[in-house]
Amino acid sequence: MIVDRAHQHLADAARIWAEATAARDGDAEVASLEVSGDRIHQALDASPQSLLLISVDERGSVVGFATAAPRSPGDETTAELRYIGVRPDAWGRGAGSSLLLSAAALLREAGFTRAVLEVYAD
Repeated sequence: MIVDRAHQHLADAARIWAEATAARDGDAEVASLEVSGDRIHQALDASPQSLLLISVDERGSVVGFATAAPRSPGDETTAELRYIGVRPDAWGRGAGSSLLLSAAALLREAGFTRAVLEVYAD
């Protein structure tokens, strides 16, 4: 797992988000990197404490990401996982589970004491 403070993997995260949401929704058309990148960028711009977490496989390829930021102004100890995405070709291989398990430790290292993830039902 990589903590990408310089956001060097923003394009990878945007591509994963676009591909994963299209696959989830059964859409043949994948959103542009501009659209998906804007969403990820907004989440990262929310706070100086925002984090981009990158998951890589055994070959070093980016397979997943998560963004985290303080849940609300004034509560700098509770992280909100805003976006989590895994490349569709990595679904079912443990990449998402590994990402969440690693994220917990990395958030603690970054000074967060709690983490929140809201999940929307389809």
